[in-house]
Amino acid sequence: MHMPSTRISIKNLTTETLNKAALLRAEIDRLEKELINLLTGRSISDLRIGKKNNKPNTTKFSLVESDSNKNGKRKKRNLSPEARARIVAAVKARWAREKAKAKTNS
Repeated sequence: MHMPSTRISIKNLTTETLNKAALLRAEIDRLEKELINLLTGRSISDLRIGKKNNKPNTTKFSLVESDSNKNGKRKKRNLSPEARARIVAAVKARWAREKAKAKTNS
């Protein structure tokens, strides 16, 4: 859930207000996790957590399944031979166009 960008000075808040805010934040986090579990049938740990600077960000998450294995490393993605051949052909055609353009400019 996105927090508003309004700046609040902590200096003017009482400890009671800060404690209540912390309890509300914890309840919001719990409800978000429960909502994801309800909508997907999976626990939040089974889903990809949004990351910034390689640190987990618990306020942003995605309903997309993770591409990582149990070690947390991304699975190796293999191209089919047909896809690889299409890429090679496109690269060769690009270089042929560049070479032809260089010849006409010389």
